[in-house]
Amino acid sequence: MNDVLTATVLGDGYLEPHGSGVRLQVNHSKRYRDYVEWKWRVLEQFRPSPIHYCQAKYPHWRFVTRTHPTLAELRKLFYVDGVKHVPEEISKLLNTPRALAVYFMDDGTQDKRYGTLRFETQSYTSESIERIQRCFEVNFGIQTRVHRSGLGRGLRVYVSASEALKLAQIVQPFLVTSMKYKLPCPCNDLPERVDGSGTIWSHNTPAPSPRGVEI
Repeated sequence: MNDVLTATVLGDGYLEPHGSGVRLQVNHSKRYRDYVEWKWRVLEQFRPSPIHYCQAKYPHWRFVTRTHPTLAELRKLFYVDGVKHVPEEISKLLNTPRALAVYFMDDGTQDKRYGTLRFETQSYTSESIERIQRCFEVNFGIQTRVHRSGLGRGLRVYVSASEALKLAQIVQPFLVTSMKYKLPCPCNDLPERVDGSGTIWSHNTPAPSPRGVEI
């Protein structure tokens, strides 16, 4: 199974029923054209359409693939009654550094003040989020916690500064140029951003206990 495909489905990708099959939609903000072009090349076996620029309320670049049996198989794993969830098998599917990097580029964000990271998992259930946490821990040795993102806004996977440094070292070689700003940078200590060319710095913030929920 294509590791970029799996990570895209876990992240921002949408597996859309189309005719008698399933196709993949890829949409990213206009600032991430290089990322869309990179995904287009990596997913070429699924015969993607030309990349289009959509001048909508939130301008973005997009493409769709042709329908494919692999995409239909993934939809059965990732969707229940039309709602995306994280399958039990995720640790077997998201298991390469490149896959982690794609999921980070899709759903990861940084807190510039503290050098921490978050994954925007608000649309997932707590059970799905626990599966992501377990996948991070088993496959990459990354300890995480869960933070509430606001009243009624769901839960996010939180990566402490020390664990963010470990994650950054794994994903850094695979990041496209427009996504390197997401690497952790404690900007209240060091004004320059990490661009992938030098040392990645982190706070001496004590790492919280893993896989708890902070209210």
